[in-house]
Formats: sequence, structure tokens, C-alpha cells
Amino acid sequence: MYSLGLGLLSPVAGGAQTTVISPRGIGPLQLCDKLSRVTAFFPQARDTLMRGEGDSQWASKIAHLPGSTRITFESSWVDSAHVWRISTNSPAYHTPRGYAVGTLISALVAKGEKLQFEYPEGFLVITAGDSVPFLVDDASAIAFFRRDYERAPLQALAPNARIKELFVNGDCRGK
Repeated sequence: MYSLGLGLLSPVAGGAQTTVISPRGIGPLQLCDKLSRVTAFFPQARDTLMRGEGDSQWASKIAHLPGSTRITFESSWVDSAHVWRISTNSPAYHTPRGYAVGTLISALVAKGEKLQFEYPEGFLVITAGDSVPFLVDDASAIAFFRRDYERAPLQALAPNARIKELFVNGDCRGK
């Protein structure tokens, strides 16, 4: 559940902002950096709370982007001071190999990407060669789980499935 602030992302004064999301983070903002650093790179980011099972909740920041898209920077319920997860549904951000929200799974396969499939808590999480996990569109994920996905996951996924969210996460204990 989100508690949303409003606003659009403004460019950082005097500097170019990278649009690459890598296993380390987004540009100069890395996983396990202080959550308070987010506004130095995303000045319009607003505080929000993420809620989990039971009464768990953790501090986060959300930067609203054009076209109803966003980047979310989450801490953890065990450590609210550091960035443990970064996610975006914006096609403006891409992986080091150029994959972005909207990229077709068939394009990844055509480029020879070896896809790894995981199913945490009922979600379909796929990772390509650049080690940035992603989610696919809801209709494709639902259809995937209705097929014999455990034996042949790539064959169970429709080639017209599209990336809907990129994310990276890390364990910041001891940072």
C-alpha cells in the first residue's frame, strides 16, 4: 500500500542524470546508500510508507515521473535508514543491456538472453543476463501460472509478454 506524495521529477541542477538501472542501483544512487540521499538525485521524491504482512511497515521515497510512472526507493522493516530496493515502471530507465519497461520477452530471447525464473510469494520474477530482475505484464503472468511453467518456464511465457517493472534489491545489514 502506498501513501503517495505528488510531484514530477525535476532534473538535478548542474548535472546529468543517468537512466541506467544496474544491479548496484541507479547511477550514483546505490543500493545501501542512505535513504536520505535520494532527494539529492531525485529532488521531487516524497516520503511514503510501504506496508507488509501484519503490522510491518518501512520508510520509502517515491519520485513521480511523467506519464503516471515512478521510481520507488524502499528501506526495510529491519533498517529504515538505507535503500534496500529500487523499482521503476518508467520506460525511460533501462538496464545496462538496454532492456526497459515495455520490452518484449521475444526481443530478449531473440538476442540470446538466458532467462532465469523465480516465483517468490506468487510473483513471476525474471532475470536476464544483466542481473536486473523484472516483472512482466499481469495478463502474461496470470497466463504463465496457468500453464506447465515448472517444467518449461520459457515455453509457458507468451512471447508477447512485456516488462512492466524493473527492480534491484540488496541486503544492507551491517552497512
